[in-house]
Amino acid sequence: MVAGSGPLSGKTVLVVEDSWQLAEVMKRTLERAGAVVVGPAGTLAEAERLAGSVAIDAAVMDLDLGGTPADPLAERLAREGIKVVLLTAYASPSALAGKVHAYLSKPTRSQALIEALQKPLSR
Repeated sequence: MVAGSGPLSGKTVLVVEDSWQLAEVMKRTLERAGAVVVGPAGTLAEAERLAGSVAIDAAVMDLDLGGTPADPLAERLAREGIKVVLLTAYASPSALAGKVHAYLSKPTRSQALIEALQKPLSR
């Protein structure tokens, strides 16, 4: 975990993504924005373990982790007041779209990811 200065300074963000290349890009993007990054987690079990081991402010999550839906974790985190941003390659939003703070289509721009987190975390 690395902390820096920027629009997400002091915020802890869990990254859940099964593509290690995309996960690393998101991690670097969030760290450059000042976030402390937990993960990335590539499986649902790993994401659940990380989410339970450290206090997080937000989670950036892929909904399909190698064929395993991450919806249950996303819904639980949202219920707990953690700001959740969902990333997916699917064209239509899941049933979670109304329960989370943002729903971004892959691929997404780095700035769009930061903005999706910055607004809810600044409240």
